[in-house]
Amino acid sequence: MSHEEKEKVQKAKVQDGASTKHRCLPSADLNDKQRIAHDMMVQACTIDEGEISETDGGTEFQRLKVLLGAGKTGKSLVIDAVITTLSKKYKWSDKLFLMHATTGKVATNIGGTTLQNYTTGLGFNSECFLELGSRTLLRFQEKWKNCKLLIIDGYSMLKQKELNYLDLQLKKIMNSDLVFGGLVVVLAGDPGQLSAVKGNCLWHDKPKKGSHDQLGMFLYKMSTAAMNLTENK
Repeated sequence: MSHEEKEKVQKAKVQDGASTKHRCLPSADLNDKQRIAHDMMVQACTIDEGEISETDGGTEFQRLKVLLGAGKTGKSLVIDAVITTLSKKYKWSDKLFLMHATTGKVATNIGGTTLQNYTTGLGFNSECFLELGSRTLLRFQEKWKNCKLLIIDGYSMLKQKELNYLDLQLKKIMNSDLVFGGLVVVLAGDPGQLSAVKGNCLWHDKPKKGSHDQLGMFLYKMSTAAMNLTENK
């Protein structure tokens, strides 16, 4: 963590109403690019009822966001500021957002769990897609019933087919035919870091036709809302 981030964390600790899980960080503490990314994410999460996202064929903000940035560019600051804004300004509870990661190490850093975890994650096998059993599905539906925002950190290690598995799983859990079950999904990370192991990375452009990989590629390309952080000042 950079010196600037440490100062912001220390300041966040004394903010009134700070969460025990996430830093309470006002968007005013972000730099210009970080604030733009924050605004794009918040706008996607707060579309008025009846308005339709561009992801679903409408004209409002896309629901699939990609938050890019090398280490120490403030990705975690943006995420904390988004959660702070949604919690304080829009009165979101912790049940309205979930944070997951592609590896256990990254999950620990963000205070979340891995996507593959059957207890606290999304419970999918990374090698093949298996539908949840009826009891397990009911348990997941109970956990996710109020969720509106899913943040996935360390996305560079996510395979194309896993993004498709994510879409299929969320449609079942949310009981919706909309992409990702109608949730706002934010993929955060550094594409310059480690890429997917034993599988196609999300930006691979020649997957096998008709495969889960190809469907995952199509899902990834749906997002034109990439937010690229370059500095933490």
